[in-house]
Amino acid sequence: LELDGQGKLLQVFPLGLPDEKGKRTARPMKLPEMVKRSSGVAANFLCDNAIYMLGLNLKDKKERALKCYAACAELNTRLLQDVEHPMARAICRFFETWDAEHAEEHPLIAPILAELKAGGNLIFSMDSTFAQDVPEIRAAWDRQYGDHADAPHGRCLVTGEESPIALLHPSIKGVPGAQATGASLVAF
Repeated sequence: LELDGQGKLLQVFPLGLPDEKGKRTARPMKLPEMVKRSSGVAANFLCDNAIYMLGLNLKDKKERALKCYAACAELNTRLLQDVEHPMARAICRFFETWDAEHAEEHPLIAPILAELKAGGNLIFSMDSTFAQDVPEIRAAWDRQYGDHADAPHGRCLVTGEESPIALLHPSIKGVPGAQATGASLVAF
């Protein structure tokens, strides 16, 4: 989502890379860890799907889409409200002014609604810079998600390094017999 300095949406452009079959695949980026969702409303910082970032009613559940958008707006503005950088202010202003109620009708969204319905995550950019690459925004991210001194530390079963113990691990996709969304890593 390309924003101007006032938080107005200028354009939506795809970042995925084409694979051998011509389908768009994810482009590797360093972003805050995504939350695990099952059925509740849980927003992510700086990166999420079109339901959360724009309030798009993609599954004929308008009330839920608006709740998801409100959760995303609250999280992002709370974490960025004290960040002194034009992009942080633009993202906050975007969430203050975006009309999630009529997002599907927005002139930049309507032509690509089918592509947005197909899935994928959205991120913010301004003047060809991604939000997650701005040092002041990364500092806000680190304050929220970084290595907290009070977190329990232990030896990682994968790398062998001493580090904070993860309470949840990302799902592992491609496990035979598991759901397509992935299987959870469990260790004792």
